[in-house]
Amino acid sequence: MTDDPLGGLRGPPAPEPGFEPQREERQRRRIPATPTTVLLLAVLGAGFAAQGYLGKEGELLASFQLGSLMPAAVLQGDWYRLGSYAFLHGGLAHLLVNAWALWALMRPIEAALGPVAALGIFSGTAIGGGAASLGWNLLRGNPLQSAVGASGGIFGLFGAHCAIYLRVRPYLPPEARAQAARPLLYNLLINLALAVGAGAGGLPLDNAAHAGGFLSGMAFGAIASVPRLLPARRWHRSATVFFTLCAFALASMEGVAVAGAVRLQPRTLHAEGAQTVVPWYVVELIPGVADTADYQFQVQLRRSADFPHRTESRTIDLGSHPWEERRAIDSDGVRYIELAEPQTGLLVSVACLRDPCAEDRRDALAQEVASHARTTGPP
Repeated sequence: MTDDPLGGLRGPPAPEPGFEPQREERQRRRIPATPTTVLLLAVLGAGFAAQGYLGKEGELLASFQLGSLMPAAVLQGDWYRLGSYAFLHGGLAHLLVNAWALWALMRPIEAALGPVAALGIFSGTAIGGGAASLGWNLLRGNPLQSAVGASGGIFGLFGAHCAIYLRVRPYLPPEARAQAARPLLYNLLINLALAVGAGAGGLPLDNAAHAGGFLSGMAFGAIASVPRLLPARRWHRSATVFFTLCAFALASMEGVAVAGAVRLQPRTLHAEGAQTVVPWYVVELIPGVADTADYQFQVQLRRSADFPHRTESRTIDLGSHPWEERRAIDSDGVRYIELAEPQTGLLVSVACLRDPCAEDRRDALAQEVASHARTTGPP
């Protein structure tokens, strides 16, 4: 990212009735203090520190606990993940690249438009990028695709830069147009190079979030007030209110994510004629089937009217009823444990999705799920 993508936008707008344009020097000036940008960088750093602290249980689980974007979890009611994912990152390199981009893009926006607009644009486009990522992954049938990173909001800031340039461009002399367009072109080429390089290196990129952030950023930049460069419009006050609401929305989403991370809540897995309580990291895919957020295990709950008795099973006590337990390997070599309750026909199975299989953790999960299982109607 170049240091000041708006550096060339120094020329005055064309005079309009009742508007006296102020002439400013065309030389690039030093960007004034931008405390909102610094504060946002500090929040991103705090989020990464929290990931590191919780990462002893696994990086994927730590990110999920803190609010990573996962379509299946959003559909289960975790709507805050549409924004909270922006405060998390997939490693130190990911954080540093996004911090550098945020520093380069948000500081000029904050200096030119003010802190409310800058924070509102980042917040609204981060949510817009999250919504685009959600929709794209659901269309592709990837309900467990996890996403983290501030790049949705960063691409939103870049989109706002482009929109502001297009608005100001007609009022600029040719040399000022070139001066303003050059850093935008450089930033575009740098982002394309990063995208191609990451793809060639096998690094995951959420291009849907990038596109959603950029397009929403273009829309936000089209309605933003640009003091000293463009005359005031009647919608600018409404735009300021909208940016404020976007900032509050993102802050609320992150607040809910932090509260949820501190006080973990169990989830409910539903099946035909049955339901059970599962740990916070187990996410339902379809009725009766759920995966863990770290892709380690798959949990299934079902109820059978024709209960299959297992001669090779052993009996264990869970709750008020005895359960039959057996371990097996299916035709694909997947190791699983099955718990069956003869009186009600409830069956709970937990299969390992990775090899080697953490059998102790798998068995403990199966017993926890079975102990909360109950019937809700006929099978």
